[in-house]
Amino acid sequence: MAKYTFVVMTNPTAGKEAEFNEWYNKNHIPDVLNVPGFVCAQRFRLADAQMGGEASKAYKYLALYEIETDDLAGVCGCVRRGRTSGGSWPG
Repeated sequence: MAKYTFVVMTNPTAGKEAEFNEWYNKNHIPDVLNVPGFVCAQRFRLADAQMGGEASKAYKYLALYEIETDDLAGVCGCVRRGRTSGGSWPG
């Protein structure tokens, strides 16, 4: 079985960071981990002290998902279908 890392960089909508983080942690990550092949998730936030301030940050958040599968195309297909089905997936 092959191992992969799925890298996702995101930013919340201005003024909605708390809601974004609650949704991401309580809904989205569990939904992703229910997709066969996804085995682990970690999330990180770039500290304000890093990179010289808000304007210089392309992305504030990084999520790393560990995937174990012999069918990466199939796993990616599940993710694409989840995003278009109106589930707990970012638009």
